[in-house]
Amino acid sequence: MDAVSTTEPADAAQEPEIADSAPVSSGVQPLRVPMDPAERLLQLVTERGGEVFGGHRSFARAIGISHGHVSAVLGDLSAAGKIAVEATKRGTRVRLLRAA
Repeated sequence: MDAVSTTEPADAAQEPEIADSAPVSSGVQPLRVPMDPAERLLQLVTERGGEVFGGHRSFARAIGISHGHVSAVLGDLSAAGKIAVEATKRGTRVRLLRAA
């Protein structure tokens, strides 16, 4: 009885080779994710047409910070004149301010 030993599967010759590195399209830009929470919030508001409405917890989830930190970020951006913040009974409205 002859035993056949091989390190390759029987149908390995039929499988296509996969290149170690695929060519990257020159038209694709890498996704830029700002590290600063204030920049992430500004990016979120900009992507949503300049105005967002929701609770602090939803803003926190969207930009990846704690809901307690959202108040500080909103306050800093508002004091800098970059956004307008309006607290309502149903949530918080954040609007980008346009530079004149």
